Amino acid sequence: MDLNKYSELRDKIKSQDFETKNKDVDTWLNIFSYVGNIGSIFFAFFLVFPALLLAISANLVQGEASTYLAGFISILILSGFELLKRKVLANLSFDIVKNKFKIHKSLIGWAIFSVGIVSASFYFSLNGAINFASTSKDVNVNIENVANTQIDSINLIYQERKQTLIDDNNNYRKSNTDLRDKISETPLNYRTVRRELQALVDSNNESIAENDTRITSIDSELNGEIRKLQTKQESEQAENEDNDISNILLFLIISTSIEFIIILGIYFDKYYDYNVYLTNIAEMETTHKKRDRYRTLLKFIFKEGMLGQDQKILGKTKLLALIKEKSSIASPNKFLDNFLNDMEYLGIIKLNGTRRLTAVTYQDALEKIDKFDDTLRLLEKLN
Repeated sequence: MDLNKYSELRDKIKSQDFETKNKDVDTWLNIFSYVGNIGSIFFAFFLVFPALLLAISANLVQGEASTYLAGFISILILSGFELLKRKVLANLSFDIVKNKFKIHKSLIGWAIFSVGIVSASFYFSLNGAINFASTSKDVNVNIENVANTQIDSINLIYQERKQTLIDDNNNYRKSNTDLRDKISETPLNYRTVRRELQALVDSNNESIAENDTRITSIDSELNGEIRKLQTKQESEQAENEDNDISNILLFLIISTSIEFIIILGIYFDKYYDYNVYLTNIAEMETTHKKRDRYRTLLKFIFKEGMLGQDQKILGKTKLLALIKEKSSIASPNKFLDNFLNDMEYLGIIKLNGTRRLTAVTYQDALEKIDKFDDTLRLLEKLN
C-alpha cells in the first residue's frame, strides 16, 4: 500500500464519527418526512374537500368559485394541521431524546397530544385514501349506463324483426275475422264455399302459429343477448369492486408508512442534533464561550455600534477593572491580553502610538469574530 492510499483510508476511517455517518441519513429522513406530510395532505384532501365543497355550495357560493374556495381552504387547514403535527412530534422527540425515555409529566403530556394528533392525521389521510381509491362506484355507473344503452339498442333491433311477424299476424287475424263473417253469411247448403273459406282461416291460423313460434324464438334469442350483456356488466362491476379492495389495502399500507416516515424523520432529526451536540460539546464549548465573551466585550467597546471606525476605545486599565468588577472570568488579565492580541491580529483594533483605535465598523468586527472561530478550531487541532 502506498502512502497516499493509506492517508485516504486513514482519513475515511477516522472521519466515521456519529455526525459524519448519520448526516446523510438525517438529511434524507428529514426530506422524506416532509414528503410524507405532503402525501398526508394529498390523501386527506379527498376527505375534507368534498365535505367543504358541499357546505360552501349550499351556504356561500356555487360554481367554479365554490370549487376554488373549498380547495384553498382544504389545503390551508390540512397544511396547518401538518405543521402543528410536526411541532408537537418535534417537542415529544426532543423530550424523549434528552430524557432518554425517562417518564415525566412533560413527556406524558406531549405523548398524549402527539397520539391524538397523529391518530387524527391518520384518520384523515386513510379515509381520504379510501375515497381516492374507491373508483368503482363512478366506473360501475358508467358501465351500467353503457350496458343499458346496448340493451336498448338490441331491443330495437329485435323489435324490428318481431314487428314484421306481429304485423303479419294482425293481418291474418283481421283476415280471419272477415272470413268468419263471410262463412256466417254463406248459406249452409253452399258447402264448397264454406269449406274453402274455412280452409283459408285454417291456413291463416297455421301462419299465425308459425309466426308466434318465430316470435318466441326471437324473444328467447333477445333474452340470451341481454343476459350476456348483464353477465358482462356484473363481471366488470365485481372486478372493479375487487380492485377497490386491493387499492384500499394498498393505500392503507401507504398511509401507515407515511405516518411512520414522518414520525421517524422528526425523531431521528432530534436524536441526531442532540447526539451531535453531545459529541462536539467538549471540543466546541471552549471556543463557543470564547466567541461569546469576545462578542460581548466588542459590543461594550463599540457601544453597541455607536462607535465607528478610527474611534478611540476604552483604555486597557479601565477595561480590566470593569472585567474584574462585572464578570466572573477566572483569569481576567490573561483573558484581556488574549482579547487585545486577537483583535489586533484580526484588524479589529489598531495601535496609534499608545492609544487603541477601532480599525473597522462594529458589524465588520462581528463578522471577523465569527470567521475567526473557524481559524481557532483549526489551530486547536494541532496536537
